[in-house]
Formats: sequence, C-alpha cells, structure tokens
Amino acid sequence: RNGGNDLNAYTSKDLTSYHVSLPVSRLELWANVVVDMIFDPQYREFYTERNVVAEERRVRVENSPDGLLYEKLLSEAFVDGPYHWGTIGYEKDISNLTIGDAKEFHSKYYVPNNMIGVLVGDFKISEAKRIIEKTFGHYPAGKKPALATNSGKAVGDIVEHFSYKAEPSLIVAFHKPTLPDPTEYTFDVINALLCSGESSRLRKRLIYEKKMVQDISCSVSFPGSRLNNLFSIWIDPLKKYSSDQILNEIYSELNSLKTQPVGPEDLSRIEHQVTSGFIFSLDENMKLAQGLAEFETIFGDWRFLVNYPEKIKEVNSAKIMEVANKYFSEKNRVVVERVRGNK
Repeated sequence: RNGGNDLNAYTSKDLTSYHVSLPVSRLELWANVVVDMIFDPQYREFYTERNVVAEERRVRVENSPDGLLYEKLLSEAFVDGPYHWGTIGYEKDISNLTIGDAKEFHSKYYVPNNMIGVLVGDFKISEAKRIIEKTFGHYPAGKKPALATNSGKAVGDIVEHFSYKAEPSLIVAFHKPTLPDPTEYTFDVINALLCSGESSRLRKRLIYEKKMVQDISCSVSFPGSRLNNLFSIWIDPLKKYSSDQILNEIYSELNSLKTQPVGPEDLSRIEHQVTSGFIFSLDENMKLAQGLAEFETIFGDWRFLVNYPEKIKEVNSAKIMEVANKYFSEKNRVVVERVRGNK
C-alpha cells in the first residue's frame, strides 16, 4: 500500500540483513516498522517458521547434491569454529530450537551497538536524522557482543570423496586471509584471470580447448568474508575424464601463476573487468546500500568499498606470483569430490 519494493531479508555466515526500497515520503513509516520488528518481536509463528527452515535444509542441503558438497567442504576444511558448518545448521539443531533460544539470541545480538543502518536515496540528511533519532534514539546502546575472530582450525592436504545419486562434481579450495589483508585484492584479480568470462584461463583451457568439463567457476571468499576463508574452484566434469586428469590441468594453470608473470595487457584487461564489474554492482540505490552496509558490518569500515578500485590498480604481476606461491600449495589445499552412487 505504501509502494514498498524488494522487501526481504537474508542471513549469511557473516551477518543478517533486512532491506526494502520505499518512496522517500515513507521513511518515517519504514523507521517505525523496523523499530517495532527489531526491538519488540512477537514469537507467535516461531514453530511454523522453524518448520520452514527445517524444510529449507531438506531441500537445499539434504536433497541437494551441491548442498551436500558445500557442507562437506566446510566440515573438511575447518575442524571447528563458525565456518565449520553451513549457515542453516544441522537438522538436530533446528528441530531442538525453542522460543527461549530465540529470545536469548535476540537479546544478545539485536542491540544498537551491533547494528549498522544505511540509507541511500534522494532525501534530506537533516530530516532523516530527525526521524532516526525520534524512532531509534531512545533505545539503549546495549553491550556489543563478542564475535568470533577466527574462522576455525584450518586444515589442508585433504582429499575427500563421497557418493551420491547425481552427476560427479569437484571442488578445489585453498585457505586464504581476508580484509584488511591486501592479499584479498590480489585474489580478486586471480579470480578474474582464472574464471571470469569465456576467455579466462581455466574456462578457456578446460571447457573450450580440452573439453574436459561442462562448467567451472571460482569463489574468492567462501563461505564468508569476515574471517579467513577459502578461494575455491568448482568443477562439473565430463564423464570421460577422471578427476585426477582435470586436477592436473588445474594445478598446471595455478603453477604457471607462480613462475610466469602476467603480461601488462592481461593485467590491464583484468583491472578494467574487475573495476567495471564493481562499479556496475553499485548502480542502484539498493545495491549501493547493501554494499556500504556489508563493508561496514563485515570489515568495520565502509571505506574499503570506496577505495576498492584504487587497490585493484595496485595489483601487479609480482604480487600475483607472490600470492600464488604462498597459498596455492598442497599443504594449504582441500579437495572434495562427489562421485556418482546409488544413495
């Protein structure tokens, strides 16, 4: 009735976010609704929603070949800690959650000292401040909860196989740091070099030249960004090639990054590709708001977002070789393969 659009929420390994787009004249309505939701939640539908989450786990994990692969990778790569399990948790945990658990969690984490809010749009800042102060201002800041500073005990030199009634799939992952470590920017460039676009090195080599895989993609910060995480390569192989054959091709490409400098033309192309992709990811009010909120919440400073293009420009061939030699090693590597079975 008030023109709201894109009203939704999501939870990742690093944060929970609530978002909506509204006409500027409805800013005070938004503030009143959010204050009510955040500080005075009702739990009448708790068990209904708990069942929804349990069903979501069954669909996305237990009955999903890729969901199981994702969960297996985390359990193998991190012995413990917050990145050891998927965001949704295990069935036994979901089914045993009570309203008391939810209230305890809410009282600990849903406090102003643990919240970041971002407004983006054509509004007067003075008026927005007045509304925010009027609606949010009288709630006590609360105690900022202690958050994990380590993603869990990271282990490498692991090769794990599991059977499932689905087409084979393969993940190769390497442990890596996160921001503010500048290595993160180099990994973004490596990601684009290897997997972004049809002319990227791994896609060109394995899909078009050697025709060994159906698809291949990379992820820079799996499963989250706030803590040390994984650079991962996801592969859907073609049946006539073994995982060893495919892995040897991937390792060969990674090893070339260690010894052969990336040429200036490739670096210039990748820099343009990464930077333009970054800029286009912020070309709407909602995208910009989410970007600012995530950088401030996850890394503690929204300026990482603003400075990103300049940091990408600083990545050169020497940094790529240094990062490849340091992180693309067997002792730092986790391989998980899903093989076709009757399960």
